[in-house]
This record gives sequence, structure tokens and C-alpha cells, in this order.
Amino acid sequence: MIFDRAFKKILTLSSKAVTNMINGLFSTNYDPDTATISYHWTEHQADSTLKATLADTILILNNKDAYHMEAQITEDQEIIFRVFSYGYGYADVNKEAIPADDTAHPNFVLHFPNPCIIFLGDVSSKVPDKYNLQLDFGDQKIYTYTVPTVKLADISAQELNNRKMVILIPFHLLKLRKLMAKNRSHDTICSLKKLVETDILGSIETNQQLGNITPSDAHQLISLTKKLYSYLYETYTESEEVHDMIDQSLELESDELVLKMQALEEKLKELNIKTAEVDAANAKLESTQAKLNSTQAELDSAQAKLSDAESEITRLKKELEQAKR
Repeated sequence: MIFDRAFKKILTLSSKAVTNMINGLFSTNYDPDTATISYHWTEHQADSTLKATLADTILILNNKDAYHMEAQITEDQEIIFRVFSYGYGYADVNKEAIPADDTAHPNFVLHFPNPCIIFLGDVSSKVPDKYNLQLDFGDQKIYTYTVPTVKLADISAQELNNRKMVILIPFHLLKLRKLMAKNRSHDTICSLKKLVETDILGSIETNQQLGNITPSDAHQLISLTKKLYSYLYETYTESEEVHDMIDQSLELESDELVLKMQALEEKLKELNIKTAEVDAANAKLESTQAKLNSTQAELDSAQAKLSDAESEITRLKKELEQAKR
């Protein structure tokens, strides 16, 4: 179950990281900076046994396009039926009614999500590049439901980076599981160390620097690497050095996050100070403006009184002249 939980964990990383992975898996071109992701967690009935299944790996991008990613550790000939069942459950919940011109009853459309099976571990060449399921509708037609497969162990770290699918990189730890169980030689331990240090931790750091994942994504991926490593190799005392290396990387990543948080807090303080200064300046300006308005009102009043006085003087002069006559 640890691999199932780990896979579900990576699907809840930042929308940027998950969108990049979907683009890499399905050859799509969603904008990772603007794409929105929602999750289909709805429980539905999967088969005639009425056993409830949870389709919790179906993601909806931009409230429109659905993608179903099913993770596997080992080969499973029955997985095509499970993927179809999950897909049908999603389509049934989200069926679309289209008005028909010639009848009062609408036509319904079932929109299946785009499926993909990801084999996280090292599987044999017998696993096909795609699974096909024949759907026989009797006299109507036979349709083929196709689900492509991705064999993660066959994809190099460099290719994962090129396709911006780095959030899958912690599962590369499975590459050496069988070899470690058979032969824990010095060369094998060196290979494990290189796998962790260069392929996994190095890829996470590089993708963070490139902006393909967020700092929080990077921290969670390193933490996930540590958990998977502990599960797979902790019983091997020869690998303690590699375990310590992951711990140190996690500590460094935590320290970096703390420093970034402190830097942001300092910037926030500076911004608050500047905002307070601007507010004080605005308040002073408003006060000055109020005084100017008051002075202008007094000036207008004095001007009015002066005009009245001038009018009165003019009137009195006229009366005086008339009196002299």
C-alpha cells in the first residue's frame, strides 16, 4: 500500500507539477502556470458483485478534460478490466444528455477519461505497450478500448526531466530492488548511491531551479524518496550512507525553505513599513488638503464680504453726490 499512497501523494502536488506530468504522459500542451486541476473522488459500483471501488486517480484539467492514471508495481493481466470499470464509473457519473430532434427523449453520451497504466517497478518485456479490450455489442459493432502503458524503469532520469515528469522520479528507487536482494556488493551500493544522489535528488533540485516544480513540491518529493528508500532498503546496513545522504538533502531543503520564508517575512515587514509610511503621507496630505479647503472657504467668504462692502461704498457715494445737488 505504500506505493499506492505515494502515487496518490504525487497527484496532489502543485497544479504546475501535476500538469507538467500529464503533458509528459499524454503528449498534451496545457499551460502549467494557468491550468486548473480537480479530482474525481466519487465512489461507484464497479461490477456485478456490487463491490464499491474508488476511482481516485482521475484528474480533470480546466474543468473539461479527464485523465485516468493507474499505477502498478507488478504485472497484472486483469488491470485492463479495472481501468475500464473505473472509466465507466466516471463516465456514468458525468454522462451528458443531448437533446434529440425527432424525439422527446434525449440521447446520452458517456465521456471516458483518457487512460494510462504506469508500471512503477521493473517489469518483463511481456508487458505490452498497450492493452486492448474488445467490446462486443452484438449486431451493432465490436469496438476496441485501448489503454497505453508506461514502463517507468525503462525511462531514464534524463528523459523524465526532458518530459518534465520529475514527480515520478522517487519511484526510480524500484530499479535496484531486485539487484539489491540478490547482490549487495560494493558496485551495487555505488549504483544505488548514484541513483539517489544524481538521478533522484539531482533531478529534483534541477527541476526546482527551472521552475518545473515549486519549492514545496521539491521538499515533498525528497520526503517521499526518504520514505520509499526506508521501506525498500533500510534493512540493508550497507546502504546506511545513502540513507544519511537523503536525510542531509532533506535537512538542507528544509533549511532553504526556512531561509526563503524568513526572506519573505523580511520583505513583508519592509512592505508593511512602506505601506505605513504611504498611509501616513496620505493622511498628512488629506489633512493639508482639508486645511487648504478650509482656507479657501474662508478666503471665498472674505472675498464675498469685500464685494458686499465695495457695493455698499458705491451706493453711499451715489447717495452723497445726490445730496450735494
